[in-house]
Amino acid sequence: MTATLRLSLLILMAALALGGCKSAPAESDDSMVGPAMTPGIAEPAQPVALASTMAADQSDLPHGGIWLITSEKELAACGSQTLKDLKVNLSKQDLVVVGLGPQQSAGYWVRITAIQKVGDTLYVQGCANAPAADSPTAMVTTSPYCAALIAKTGSNVVCNDITSVTGKNPPTE
Repeated sequence: MTATLRLSLLILMAALALGGCKSAPAESDDSMVGPAMTPGIAEPAQPVALASTMAADQSDLPHGGIWLITSEKELAACGSQTLKDLKVNLSKQDLVVVGLGPQQSAGYWVRITAIQKVGDTLYVQGCANAPAADSPTAMVTTSPYCAALIAKTGSNVVCNDITSVTGKNPPTE
């Protein structure tokens, strides 16, 4: 495995592990704690039904990250024709997207498995895979992503609760 690929793998794993929340600046050091462990939360986590999910390894997302898209304006701002082509009715649904950004080999994938709501925060749970260091992979650029349609939640904050794994096969749909 080349040094560049190893460095990319390390950066990917660090980004997913430290992704945190997309919101205003944190008010306390507890901002990265998961919903079941967050001190002072009076309400329990509520599961959010996934109306549908779709995953692929080619997209035009400009970089890796996690997005909560709640309006046509936000969808246009993301600059992705791939997401626009999903034809989501954003007056009734929100779109949650996890993208790994451009990767220089095959073997990367990401899936959203559940979403939990606590207050106005959505915790996106799932799994992101990088190829094992000793596995043969095609040297091709991919941009894995997973998108989930959910009913409108009124949420405006999304937190990364994605588990990173290495050398796993993608789940069967």
